[in-house]
This record gives sequence, structure tokens and C-alpha cells, in this order.
Amino acid sequence: MSELFTAKKIAEFALRRVGTYAVHDTGADPDEFSVAMDHLDMLVAEVVATEDCQWLYQAAVNVTLPANTTPVDIVNVAGTGLIPANSFQFIKEIWLRDPTTLKDSYLNRISRAAYEAIDNKSLGGIPTHVFVDRTEFNPKFYFWPVPTVATWIAHIVFYKYEDELSNTGPHGFPESWQRFLTYALAVDLGTGPIVHLEPNRAREYERIANQSKLRLFAIQNREHRKPRMVAYRDF
Repeated sequence: MSELFTAKKIAEFALRRVGTYAVHDTGADPDEFSVAMDHLDMLVAEVVATEDCQWLYQAAVNVTLPANTTPVDIVNVAGTGLIPANSFQFIKEIWLRDPTTLKDSYLNRISRAAYEAIDNKSLGGIPTHVFVDRTEFNPKFYFWPVPTVATWIAHIVFYKYEDELSNTGPHGFPESWQRFLTYALAVDLGTGPIVHLEPNRAREYERIANQSKLRLFAIQNREHRKPRMVAYRDF
């Protein structure tokens, strides 16, 4: 089995495919990396919404935010076993739950650049924005303003990797799909957002991504196909 990569790694692989992140570079351009991560989110959301992804499903977790703490390591704060390791890369939405009324308010997710532009990052209060740093397997959450009391609850909806589908054992989303994600993301980035690839190269990347997705779904459907029901009757 191949290595389990982070969303950051997949974005970097795609940037290398389009030629903007060389192997000898110390890191990807921050603006290009931010664009790549946004497009990766859209790509994953599209696959989940339009295909029958039996190995990936939507889950949610409620975590009481610690007071005067930034960033917040949600996986560790939530407690052992509540969020499976390496399954918290793709977050759909984040809500702030009032502990008294139990009403949820939508938290605006902002980019790294937008967070860095905030002058007073330690300002205390009721959070309205959140930056999620996914450069590690367990993302770090930067809530702003920073909660000053440990009563506010973060309701986080995310895409969770299925731990086990059948007797065949674990089937992790990124391990089997990361080549598809890399090429599909390279097509997105190479047709305007980052660069304009030579048309033949863009079409070749698209062909590889489409063939990879078809093969992966063919295997999934074969592994999870139910036996055909046969009706019998007496004659």
C-alpha cells in the first residue's frame, strides 16, 4: 500500500504537475498553494456529491473549545477515538453552538492569507471566523476572535474515511485515490487558476484522471455488488 498523504501533499503534487513547484524549491508559492487547496476541496466535494463513494461518508463531531487557546488541535481536544486518525482532512463546514440556547451560528472559513492579515489575532470574544491549517494530518483550527470561556462548542461536519468495508480490510480514500486527485487537480489548476498548460498536456492529464476514476469505481462496484436476486416459482 502506498503512503497516506495529506491534502497538502496532494496539492503540492498537482502544483508540480503544472510546473510551478520545482523539486528543488523550498516550498510552494503560498498564494498558489492556497488556490490549490481550495480547488482540491471543490474536487473532493464534487466526487462525494456525484458518485456513490461507499468508502467515504459524512460525519460530525462536537468539541468544546478551550479558553484562550489558539490554535486548537481538535483531534486531541476531542479525545481518543472520537475522530479516527488521518480521517479529518476534508472539512465541509464548521458551526459555533451556543451552550445555553444550543443554537448554531455558521463560522466563516478564511484562507491563510486572510488570517495572517488580521492585526490582533489574540483578540478575545465569540468566534466568527476560523482558519483551518491542514499542513499536517491533524489540522489546526485558528478561531477568531479567540473564545475566552471554555463553554462554546464547535460543531464540525467533515468527510470521514470508512475504516472497513468488508472482510477485505481497510480501504482508505487517499491511498487508492490520490493519483486521481493529483491529475484531476492538475487539470483544474492548469486551465486558468494557476497557469495555462499546453492543450495536449491538459487533455492528457484529464484522460489519465478519468481513466483512473473509472477503474477505481469499477473495482469498488465489483467488490460491493450484491448477488442478483432470483425469484423462483412452482410450475
